[in-house]
Amino acid sequence: MLQPQIQEKQHDVKSSPRATVDWKTTDAANVRATLSPGAVRYFDTVVSSNRWKKKMAAYREHTAQFLSQVVPPNKSVLLIGCLTAEILESLKPSVGVGLDVSEKAVREARANSQNSNIKYHCALPENFKTTTKFDYVILLNVVDHSEDVLALVDSVRKFVHEDSRVILSMLNPLWHPLVKFASRLKIRIPDYKRNLVGSRILATALEVKSFKVMDTCRRVLIPKRIPLVSWVCNQFLSRLPGLNAMCFLQYVTAKPAELKRAAHSSCTVIVPCYNEEGNIAECIRRVPEMGSFTEILVVNDGSKDRTVEVVRSMLSTYPNLTLITYEKNQGKGNAVLKGLQAAKGDYVMILDADMTVPPEELTDFYDSLESKTADFASGTRFLYPMEREAMRLANYFGNIVFSKLVEIIVGSKCSDTLCGTKAMRKVDFADFKLEDSAWGDFDFIFHAARRKLKCVEVPVHYKSRVAGESKMKAFSSGISFLKLCFRKWSELP
Repeated sequence: MLQPQIQEKQHDVKSSPRATVDWKTTDAANVRATLSPGAVRYFDTVVSSNRWKKKMAAYREHTAQFLSQVVPPNKSVLLIGCLTAEILESLKPSVGVGLDVSEKAVREARANSQNSNIKYHCALPENFKTTTKFDYVILLNVVDHSEDVLALVDSVRKFVHEDSRVILSMLNPLWHPLVKFASRLKIRIPDYKRNLVGSRILATALEVKSFKVMDTCRRVLIPKRIPLVSWVCNQFLSRLPGLNAMCFLQYVTAKPAELKRAAHSSCTVIVPCYNEEGNIAECIRRVPEMGSFTEILVVNDGSKDRTVEVVRSMLSTYPNLTLITYEKNQGKGNAVLKGLQAAKGDYVMILDADMTVPPEELTDFYDSLESKTADFASGTRFLYPMEREAMRLANYFGNIVFSKLVEIIVGSKCSDTLCGTKAMRKVDFADFKLEDSAWGDFDFIFHAARRKLKCVEVPVHYKSRVAGESKMKAFSSGISFLKLCFRKWSELP
């Protein structure tokens, strides 16, 4: 296969500063002085008994799996309520800190640690001091046992920077009576007094302390290992409406709300195209200028017509225009991936060359990212009336069906899975992987859900094609989408 021929224009893109590490350990005596003796005994019991460790194995495995899906490797991570070393080590952080109120847990974590970049401390988050700002701050079942949830949330602020994510897990209050009863029967670890905190109440506490809630979800219908049964229930049935409300664990993901508006971020508009000679010139001309710099990156996916010649004739006129071209058609998904890898902007937008979505509406996508309203913005064509024959009837109903299916899988609203217009922060998609080379739309949605990005839908006007024909085939594409949905349903945290 021929290598892509790339003609690029260079420009500067700012990089985010990295925090320096300066650990200041906290004496475990401060923990004992702050917590009641009953609380100290409870947390020590969690890690000191092999019996209770075995009973907690399924919980630890699920938690490690969930967090490893949400938290990318090589990030700085603070894990509050770390227990022993397994969960934090599984995240493979570039810099890691584990805090726990149990001296026994911390000693065991230090003894079992295999990563020299991870440090463990017996400390309360309110008292722990460090100059480091972490990419991810995780609180595992800490809210359940905190006597002052607002103070706990407020203490987290000193550990975060403007792009940090805070992940909190807690017991679903509906399970509390059963947990208490099981503890009395001694078939689970003896329980200690808990806060019955629902995700909505916690979201309010986070907003009071200037955090913005990005995502809430419930997971784990069966918190025990039962071969096949627990996997089917926890990976599939737990996402269904009604059953989802009965899940054992709640997760809330948030970010700091008091963020400074970005200083005119740069932008790359990726235009994948295949046989679009009748549309591509007009598409390029109508891309608006956004932010400090707007790069237009046309990726020619093996067109057989004059698409390449038209774009090359415009390179001298448009200094911000870049062309990537190759001879063999590989699908829109691959074209977008090549554009994403070559993009220079802080924000990356995808615009179909067929002009069915007016390029001028990209400014709405840019504003949603620049104002920090969203990390990932996807167009929806179902708010405004469509032009006649803009979408085939089979495609229309197929889109509705798949949108409902994707909503169930990712747990958030998604009214239009196949709108080709999307926008994202490039940094959030540095580790993006493509499975559907033909289109790629679902892959972007599932990646955003996996990373717990703040997703919004931006309404767009949907026009009829002026030239060329649609490449979407309802039946064959539908089968491919269905297979991808099934895989993601079994994989997503």
